[in-house]
Amino acid sequence: MAAMMNRTNRNVNVTFMGIFALTGVLMLAAAPVAHADVVVKEKSQIEGRILENSAKVIVIESIKGEYLVLDKSEIKSIQNEPEEEFYYRRGEYYLSKGDDQLALLDFMETLRRNPNHQGAQQERDAIFHQRKQEVWNQNLEKANQQIASQNYRQALASFQRVLEMDPEDQLAQDVVKQMSDVYTRIAFQYFNHCYEEDAIVELTKAEELNPNSAEIYYVLARIHHHARNYEQARLEYERALEINPNHTGARTHLNELVESANGRFYR
Repeated sequence: MAAMMNRTNRNVNVTFMGIFALTGVLMLAAAPVAHADVVVKEKSQIEGRILENSAKVIVIESIKGEYLVLDKSEIKSIQNEPEEEFYYRRGEYYLSKGDDQLALLDFMETLRRNPNHQGAQQERDAIFHQRKQEVWNQNLEKANQQIASQNYRQALASFQRVLEMDPEDQLAQDVVKQMSDVYTRIAFQYFNHCYEEDAIVELTKAEELNPNSAEIYYVLARIHHHARNYEQARLEYERALEINPNHTGARTHLNELVESANGRFYR
């Protein structure tokens, strides 16, 4: 049989009159083809590539990983395509089964054979983007857990890892705002422990990332209020309220400052 075989390695889309269920072990070229039981069904289709081609049968590796022996008398038509299409179609099959790793390998093989294959490029890029999103989400979840545990420096590092992966614009903006909030939290901790200068350093970092954060100016107002810089404190409270009129802390402390100033005025 090996002498009669015409070896080819083409991708094919085979339309034939029957589906072949193989029994036994298939040996290619070196031994006779195993016996096949035939179940006839019209208009069935196999996608794969021809491994062996003889006068009466062809042997196909399907995109599903099956090795099929087809009697040529049962074949209705054969559609020849470039071999990179076999890898692309098999990649699509793996993708449909949720195995993006095997799919990616086949898309990369497609592009090795044809660097301009648009379908493979799109699928490869989609898998890469999905994997990046998974890493983004992992780091964002970790950052939120670190914030909840008041591990603020670690949270900043987690956010920074997201930014280093060049996320989409909206996600990058959200991460930058969250980093600004974390710097503000650190500043408030410094303020609570009477390290006002360190607090102002952290607020400066926060403002560089998000100058439209009411919380920054609220904390800055608290620092000035505590230092009895009442006029500067009033300005910062008002600035916080311009950004967020519903900021309860800024509203409460501003009212206290005004009442205290009135009391000092009437003494």
